Amino acid sequence: MNLNFPNRPISEITEVEVTRQGFRDVQVRHAERRSDLRGRDYYWMGFRQERSQPEEGTDLRAIYEGKISVTPLHIDLTHAETVFKMRGVLGGAPPKA
Repeated sequence: MNLNFPNRPISEITEVEVTRQGFRDVQVRHAERRSDLRGRDYYWMGFRQERSQPEEGTDLRAIYEGKISVTPLHIDLTHAETVFKMRGVLGGAPPKA
């Protein structure tokens, strides 16, 4: 589970919302060239202090609206249930449970 809390007083938090993972808009990404203590260059990646326009139902949108965001995460991006159903139609061994 990924939990995000809005940066505001508890009295201003409106609710808890189950969300999906959102992404910041590309235009707020920021790369800054820096040098380390040995003089080697590297790039610091971050985001400008601008708000994105996240979709409804995402963690970012919930935070912007003063809600606590709860996002269930899953490491394996393959949807095993669909793989099983498709293999039943197209062939192949079913995935291990």
